[in-house]
Amino acid sequence: GYLLYLLCVFFVLMAQTCWLNPDCVRRPAPKEGHPEEFSDFDLGPGLRALSKMAPVFIVLTFGVTVLHLWRHIPLLDGVQLRWYPTFSHDLAMQVVALPLVYGTFALHSVLYSLEGSTGLAYANELRRGGDERAAWKRSVSLTSQEYASNLELADLYEAWALRCFGLLCFTLVKRQVLREVPTANYLISTVTSHLSRVSEANSSDLQVLQDLVLLRDAEALLFTPLQQTSYLGMQVFVYTYMGKSLYSLGLTVVAEPPFNTPLCGDEGKKSVACSLQPYAEGAAMLAASLAILNIVLFERSLNRILRKESFKPFWKFFAVKILVSVVFFQNYFLQAFGPAFGMSDPEIRLCYACLICFEVFPLSAVVLYAWKPRPADWHGGDFSGRHVQLADEATELPEGERESFILSRQLANVTARDVASSWELTGVIELRGDITGQDASAIKQMIETLTRNRARAEYRPAALYRDRTANAKGGDRPRYDHAGSSRSLFVGDRVRCSTHVSAISGVVDTGGLESVRSVASVPTFTSYDSRPMLRDDRRSDVDLPR
Repeated sequence: GYLLYLLCVFFVLMAQTCWLNPDCVRRPAPKEGHPEEFSDFDLGPGLRALSKMAPVFIVLTFGVTVLHLWRHIPLLDGVQLRWYPTFSHDLAMQVVALPLVYGTFALHSVLYSLEGSTGLAYANELRRGGDERAAWKRSVSLTSQEYASNLELADLYEAWALRCFGLLCFTLVKRQVLREVPTANYLISTVTSHLSRVSEANSSDLQVLQDLVLLRDAEALLFTPLQQTSYLGMQVFVYTYMGKSLYSLGLTVVAEPPFNTPLCGDEGKKSVACSLQPYAEGAAMLAASLAILNIVLFERSLNRILRKESFKPFWKFFAVKILVSVVFFQNYFLQAFGPAFGMSDPEIRLCYACLICFEVFPLSAVVLYAWKPRPADWHGGDFSGRHVQLADEATELPEGERESFILSRQLANVTARDVASSWELTGVIELRGDITGQDASAIKQMIETLTRNRARAEYRPAALYRDRTANAKGGDRPRYDHAGSSRSLFVGDRVRCSTHVSAISGVVDTGGLESVRSVASVPTFTSYDSRPMLRDDRRSDVDLPR
């Protein structure tokens, strides 16, 4: 509706000015001896052509944007939800509309600039009475403020689109965190429970698991602080631009009827009210720089997660920021080199707004490439089972589905049996010193007796893996090939200088092994090492030394 209104105003303006014919321009009579007094508002052939073509490119942008928005309406069981988008599609659609919204505000600025240059605004002010020159000054000041206010609103929407992009990045990362947290918590609790049953109370492995704090609640301790820090920059960005836009819009509203109280310009009654404009510009630039830096750092740091969902964060961020970057440098380029080409300030402003109208059309094609929905892409995260996250809904699942989701993220085959089989390796006892075959046989029988045949012990001598390269004449102690023991016994460097190893399979808890230690009569029985494994990690094919 807003674009249609601007198109109607454009054709009315063209009709009143004979399609920008210089002979149809209305201005006050120049002072005697100063025929070029209003020459700064003369429009050359090039500017007239740009002004006439500006609405054409906005209409083309409108067509591309509408087609793009239509593709973001999702399908659910073959039914198109034309009445309400999902969460991800809603944020994406707000970003997709950026070229059209920015171009529409730029077109309105073109109309205000043309009204000032052709004298239509002057004619309206003249109807209010008063001196011709005073009416001309009021019209120039008013159209300049209205021109600037429209571009301020365009910048505000650009800040909003950047916020939507940031929220999408946060949402994708949070969904990945929500998928991983139940799995990590389950693995930690499962291993901790198993270790507490089969290991010593002061086991170093238990201490390592007890030291895990961040991984037990990664969402609250890792992701949430990161999100709040990054999102703070975007909030400051949006609020700063909102305050700047409201400030500029307020100055314009006060200057128009029914207030008719210009605060800025040559007829400004309170120039103090306009003194904040440079500070607002500086604050907006600082806030924009911080917000962009926050998003870039967040995207670069978590790029692996964002790429996993085919999100293409680089192109999406590029599509959001390229317009503002082009507009920023284009403004300074025209201000610096426009006078060298004989362009006045009114001509520079008109040229600047017209160029934006042209640039949003190719930008809408870039946005279509970067934000076009594809089958099985990142938008599918809105659908979780029977739950569909619609626009403006929280990321968390409903309470009724959260428990089932947590269960679905836990490993299903890890706890297939509560009782280990007789051939599943669950612990290793280290024997040091001079152990005979009779000693080993007695220890084997003792273990099976104490565990009531819940565990089966097997004696495997490890002495064959001694390193015989030691200097015997020097009386050095024999050295042992730890790596060899590790490969054969799969228990790592825990074997160290063992002369014999007794492997225990079955269900053996900490109390059972402590009983073995206390009852054993062999003086060289020094320690045991439990190697707990998940229930389906069966080691029947392990090549133990014989």
